[in-house]
Amino acid sequence: MHRYLFIITILVCTSLQASVVNQLQQHSAKIASVSGTFEQTRKIAVLPLPLTSNGHFSYHRDQGLIWETLHPVKNTLKLPGESSTTNTTLDQHSFISKLILGVLSGNFRNLEDQFTIKQQEQQHWQLLLTPKNKDIANHLQQVELQGTDFTEQITITETNGDITRITFKVTAFVNTDQ
Repeated sequence: MHRYLFIITILVCTSLQASVVNQLQQHSAKIASVSGTFEQTRKIAVLPLPLTSNGHFSYHRDQGLIWETLHPVKNTLKLPGESSTTNTTLDQHSFISKLILGVLSGNFRNLEDQFTIKQQEQQHWQLLLTPKNKDIANHLQQVELQGTDFTEQITITETNGDITRITFKVTAFVNTDQ
């Protein structure tokens, strides 16, 4: 459930000339659509080998996010966009869906309310998110976002020792200015 919280950060690009969070917020607010591929590796503490999946994603501001896993098991997750009036199965997770849609629209207030954000700038930008909220902290230890022009990798470390790493390759991007 919590992994969907950060899936959409693939939608943001940045330069290192200003605060990373501010740049992410400004650029994500301008995104009309973005699509690409992903590979997800999940290391479950009690299993000897990691689980790997891959697929593609597509985000359009009005239609929302489609996250389609193609291998090893085909599965599709749809999160509604700004103009959607339909209710999805994510109603039970309204906190997460509101947070995701807030990030898509450039509203990072919820993210900053729920996490302590540390930024590092080396050859790429990196954000380390540590939960402030006790309920989230019971499940998540840390989330790490990395990228150059786009978010390229998300690493989610859970309190039980499980680690999920999602690597993105953006293949198409449309800015609202275009």
